[in-house]
Amino acid sequence: MSKSVNRALYSTNIYGSEWTILKTIHDQGTMTQTALANYLNIEPATISKTIRQLMKKNLIMRQSGEDKREKYIYLTPLAIEQYNEWFEVISQNCRRVLEAVNVEEQKILMDLLSKIKNKINDDI
Repeated sequence: MSKSVNRALYSTNIYGSEWTILKTIHDQGTMTQTALANYLNIEPATISKTIRQLMKKNLIMRQSGEDKREKYIYLTPLAIEQYNEWFEVISQNCRRVLEAVNVEEQKILMDLLSKIKNKINDDI
């Protein structure tokens, strides 16, 4: 699935892992790197690496909070401007992938994924 997402996003100059961070900041608002790592359940080192890549692309800004160890992540105006394009690319890719299964199978899939997610959350 991530290869499919990366292929879809190829022309937009971002990768699926970058999209995950951009979408989270867009949807959840500004947050610290630590909160972002916890929210996404991704190792902090991985978050830091992806944030550096996004900063090089001028898509996010990182600023220190009152506690200098806290780094807050913001979308740049460029990211805000391009967000709808990325969202549409991802939406089209999802629709294309889901064409492989009918509506009933999609419902079964969503139910199964929900059960798996709930079990994972119960174990945490």
